[in-house]
Amino acid sequence: MAGMSFALTGKMPVKRALMECFVEYMGGTLHKRVRKDTRYLVVGESHTVSGKEDKADKWGTPTLSVDELTEKSKRLPELNDLIDEKTMRWLELSEIEG
Repeated sequence: MAGMSFALTGKMPVKRALMECFVEYMGGTLHKRVRKDTRYLVVGESHTVSGKEDKADKWGTPTLSVDELTEKSKRLPELNDLIDEKTMRWLELSEIEG
């Protein structure tokens, strides 16, 4: 996720601030809205009328669920060292709090 940009939409299963911190911790950057250079749109549990999904479709921006985002971060070889015990604990707690 390092160097990738993300936008968030919909109701997140955890507090939005936690999602933002997670993306930044993993080396990503956040956009408040979908732009042409947004790499992924992370879609929460419920869809909104914000238009972010429409823009993502228009520009061919792939969408990810929160689960797909966390799985993707675990599979990236260059980030395996960054996913420490603290991060894994955060992911576990976020599922409980969601």
